[in-house]
Amino acid sequence: MNLRHLRRLLAWRCSSARPSFWLQSSAAACSVTPQPQMTHPHPHPSIALRQPGRLAELWRGSGGPRCAAGRTCCLSSFSTRPSQACKAPNCGKAPSFNFPGTRERAFCKTHAAPGMVDVKTAHCQAPGCTKQPNFNVRGEARGLYCKPHALPGMVNVKSLPCQGPGCTKQPCFNSEGEKKGRFCKVHALPGMVNVLKPRCQAPSCTKRPSFNNEGESRGIWCKAHAAPGMVDVTSRRCHAPGCTKHPVFNFEGKNRGIFCKRHAAEGMVDTTSKRCRAPGCTKRPSLNFEGIPKGIFCKSHAVLGMVDVVSPRCRAASCAKQPSFNFVGAAAFLYCKAHAEPGMVNLRRPQWRRPGPPAQRRAALPPGDVISASSDTAHGAQTGGGSDAAGSSSTRS
Repeated sequence: MNLRHLRRLLAWRCSSARPSFWLQSSAAACSVTPQPQMTHPHPHPSIALRQPGRLAELWRGSGGPRCAAGRTCCLSSFSTRPSQACKAPNCGKAPSFNFPGTRERAFCKTHAAPGMVDVKTAHCQAPGCTKQPNFNVRGEARGLYCKPHALPGMVNVKSLPCQGPGCTKQPCFNSEGEKKGRFCKVHALPGMVNVLKPRCQAPSCTKRPSFNNEGESRGIWCKAHAAPGMVDVTSRRCHAPGCTKHPVFNFEGKNRGIFCKRHAAEGMVDTTSKRCRAPGCTKRPSLNFEGIPKGIFCKSHAVLGMVDVVSPRCRAASCAKQPSFNFVGAAAFLYCKAHAEPGMVNLRRPQWRRPGPPAQRRAALPPGDVISASSDTAHGAQTGGGSDAAGSSSTRS
């Protein structure tokens, strides 16, 4: 008899509307004087049965339940206490922890001694790894290895993959209102959103929430919809009291910032920005060998043959020079002086940095139409002269 049947039987016996034939047939079968009916100490038996240890108390409270004939019920030996309970005194939780190499479960997570591990849950088969195994060969239902120790070709057999053809990525996207993902970002259908990522509680806002009241650990609003007085509770903050800035400074050798620039102690350096690999150099690296997108040395410590892989370069083929030329009105530099097209000017010159003509005129300029400094001056003088003339005419009037 399982616990579900036991609950039904107890609720039926404690009910005032139970059939009387059970008592009569029991009394007829037994020549012993019937005992008084056992009253349930809880008004709702189904609620009491869900409480740990309560069922055992109900059965054993008066020496065990008895039938109408006075005999001890055959269910009196039933107990809701797990067959293996935690060995800690007065703890009725199911044990799962013990020392590595032992199969017997001795303690629950609360009372587990230092060094004990979960011997009930399966672990990765890699030596010394206690992570949960989720990876195995496609088609298997049981995981053997964790992600770091998974063999080539193994996939996550615990989580359902993306429904895209041949895609093994974790699905995060689905229709609005759904809780489980069906597709990854690449195969998501139009209109689908990331249903696994927490979002701002404002209606129709899909931004990540990071703001809440001071002292909370979970964000519920984005910066745009945060109420006055709310702060960013998800990002790390400077350790200085009352400072909410992002920390980037720490001592040399540390990988995580603890203070902002204002509250950084003497000798602290920026731990987030990349620096030249030369010992004692704090400059930003931008030089490396051709084809590598990340810089490792500054210009002073660069090895022979290294080039600037961070700064933009001339768009001409096999040209590594810094670009400075483009058409007037453009915001980016495209070519060096040697490869500049006719009509292009050096946009780094001071005369091209000052405010130019109106945006409408700049957008209507055809390629190669260069506005020289003299024409700009003439345009400004003409505009200024017109205003002066208008002012003089108004004065005369």
